[in-house]
Amino acid sequence: MKTVKCVFGTDVGGRSYSFNVDNDNVKVGDILESKDYKSKLLIVSIEDRVYNNFDFRTGKLGEGSGVIKVLPSDTKILRKKEENEEKELF
Repeated sequence: MKTVKCVFGTDVGGRSYSFNVDNDNVKVGDILESKDYKSKLLIVSIEDRVYNNFDFRTGKLGEGSGVIKVLPSDTKILRKKEENEEKELF
């Protein structure tokens, strides 16, 4: 399992959100497609360890009462193959 920070869509400048994913093969730049969200999630960073909670006020991981969601096991991972082409990996 990994904790990843993602933005909704492909706007890297947007606000990032943390999620836990079961698949250890994810990389920065991968796109996650989950049935839980209408938009795709672009991975912008991967944490060094797995976190389960965060602080609502500061956003700091590992503190506070906010729970980091685990994305469903059927979440699709898409990796950019070329400029405008995506392929499903897992």
